Amino acid sequence: MTTLNTMESTRTGLSGKWRLALWGTAAALLAVPAIAMIFTGEVNLGTGRFHRHGRLAGDAVRKC
Repeated sequence: MTTLNTMESTRTGLSGKWRLALWGTAAALLAVPAIAMIFTGEVNLGTGRFHRHGRLAGDAVRKC
């Protein structure tokens, strides 16, 4: 049976700080158009686009 400590020690990829930075960057990239839609009518994105881009960003971060 695999324990959590064993799984963490065998995990490859980025360290916690870099992973946090990547998730923060992905969240910021999604927040920019959302904030722009509040202040201007020139940006008009639907929820489908946010869902699609959020999923792409999440998949990209998980691959690292």
